[in-house]
Amino acid sequence: MTVGGRELVLLQGFLDSLLELEQWAGQRGAREGRELVKRLTDFAFDTIAPFPLAFPVYPFRLAPDRVLRRAVLSRQYAVVYEVHATELVFVYAYSTLRNPDQLSLPQG
Repeated sequence: MTVGGRELVLLQGFLDSLLELEQWAGQRGAREGRELVKRLTDFAFDTIAPFPLAFPVYPFRLAPDRVLRRAVLSRQYAVVYEVHATELVFVYAYSTLRNPDQLSLPQG
């Protein structure tokens, strides 16, 4: 899928993190887990993808050599991504209750 001239790339780490969030939210009910994943993917594709530079660069201490951006949904969940000339790479999604410096970000 291409949005705004950039190919959307979903790293395996992004998909794995969505699964982890689905399982975490799914402890309250399977429907809640599925709805959370839908909200996060809609946010990524419908809000971030058309305007990827609208969200700030976020310096992750464990990835100082990468220019990563972080977009926050409802103050509860964050989507980490990289903007390249021809690609928009979704790297990771996590609960903002977690310390971002302790995340294990996948390589892009």
